[in-house]
Amino acid sequence: MTTFDGGQAVPGDLLDEFLAAPYGNHGPALRRLLLKLRSLSAEGKHVLVEIEPFRQWRLARLRGRGQPVELLDEVFDTLEDAERHVFRLRCAMLESGAAS
Repeated sequence: MTTFDGGQAVPGDLLDEFLAAPYGNHGPALRRLLLKLRSLSAEGKHVLVEIEPFRQWRLARLRGRGQPVELLDEVFDTLEDAERHVFRLRCAMLESGAAS
């Protein structure tokens, strides 16, 4: 069983699996990775803000509790592309050990 602790590289096959199909059925190892990424500390975590319903999403970063999100420059026209981008950012956060 693959475990995901900070400071280790996310396996390329899991990156490929998610990037190919952000939605749908994922294998057990990718499901474990997604749970780990969702459980990262909230402060500094990248999220999406829907700026035009069902049409446009903006990248944001969570701040401390009770603080407004920090809106970033990246804007996406498809939710799939937005989710892929956030996935990459959260994987990088996990790999760097910043999420520990």
